[in-house]
Amino acid sequence: MAATGIEFDPIFAEDYHYFYGAVLDQQAPEDVEAIWRLLGLAPGMDVLDLPCGYGRIANLLAQRGCHVTAIDSCESFLSLARHGATQLGVPVEYVRADMRSLPWKRMFDGVVNWFTSFGYFDDDENRAFLRQVVTVLKPGGAMVMDLSNQHAISGELRHGTAEHVFERGDDRMIIRATCDPITSRVSMHWTISRDGQQRERRMTLRVFTFAELRNWILAAGLREVQGHGPRGSNLEADSPRLLVVARK
Repeated sequence: MAATGIEFDPIFAEDYHYFYGAVLDQQAPEDVEAIWRLLGLAPGMDVLDLPCGYGRIANLLAQRGCHVTAIDSCESFLSLARHGATQLGVPVEYVRADMRSLPWKRMFDGVVNWFTSFGYFDDDENRAFLRQVVTVLKPGGAMVMDLSNQHAISGELRHGTAEHVFERGDDRMIIRATCDPITSRVSMHWTISRDGQQRERRMTLRVFTFAELRNWILAAGLREVQGHGPRGSNLEADSPRLLVVARK
């Protein structure tokens, strides 16, 4: 993913896995159960996970019997993902690629876009990704997305800046976030203190209400767009997660 101004490896690589990995691994089985149910998956189906990160979802889907292809732009993540697949003894095709330019057509029964993995780019490029999903899905195939809910974020940030602190031993990662109501983009600033060194990272992320994202998805060519809360629960205004399922 080579969008202007975005360098994914420094943001979503070693520090991300170091601070988030244990928590994400713990919740992965429940996430995969929700994905399986919402997409109506069965062993033998073809699934595309993008971006796949370090493979926590892709490897468990493969363990359940799906034929999984997974892409990411971070080679360090892909290395971890391949190692995890080897440990589980499952076949997953890991590919380094740009999520806006996919080489497949009508190949997948399901597309997984999980844990706030949409909205990195400008609106034109974000829409281009949705059109790519339409291209790679088989007729009748479905996409599931798991995103931050704009309504919940707006409530959290109504007084300005939100701060989240992650600690592991003497190491610390602080994420400060602000939201621009005009552009619907959240600006995030990471301050990372690890192994006696300090570094900073910045990026912005487009956030959505269900109604807005549903219109984007319909315009891209998918249908039957449904909105849910965390792991498929009822979507409420203050639901921290927004899950969207759409079918081709």
